[in-house]
Amino acid sequence: MIQRQSPVAPAKLIAKRKAAYEAVHPETRHGGSRRGSSRQIGELKDRFTADTSAKTGKPERSIQRDATRAKALGPDLDRVVGTSLDKGAELDALAAMSAAARSEVIGRASASENVSALRPASAQEPKPGLRLAAAERCKRAFDHCDFLADLADGLLRINAGNAVQLRQQLLPMRQKSLQLTAVI
Repeated sequence: MIQRQSPVAPAKLIAKRKAAYEAVHPETRHGGSRRGSSRQIGELKDRFTADTSAKTGKPERSIQRDATRAKALGPDLDRVVGTSLDKGAELDALAAMSAAARSEVIGRASASENVSALRPASAQEPKPGLRLAAAERCKRAFDHCDFLADLADGLLRINAGNAVQLRQQLLPMRQKSLQLTAVI
């Protein structure tokens, strides 16, 4: 069986390579002196991501993504390995979170809890408004079943055969709607 590589490892390696590259080529750092080079003439030939892409064979966008993850998450990268957050999309979502929220989510994941940074904790639980709407629908269904049961009683007085069948069909529906109303 082939195991997938954690997206943390490439991000950490790219961060180390970027630090070494910028030590040798300080002009390529963000905000660094370009000494006469101009983007009007063309792209910088010694850009870190382009150089790394050429040497590793990985797409430049992958290099950029790994560098961004490493810069945004820093030491939190090590805490994510082997948790439910050990996925590329989860790392990107963690990078977008505030430091306090990120620390809380990573702490829960480190405690072997199955969490996601893609959806906030409030989205993982049903909203109170939805619960009230469901209760209202159940109450209407219950009232509707009551009405139909009363109708069946009226039909029983008129035509006993059809009304008995209708009432037998309605009783389980009424019981189910009583159960749903009690749960909510």
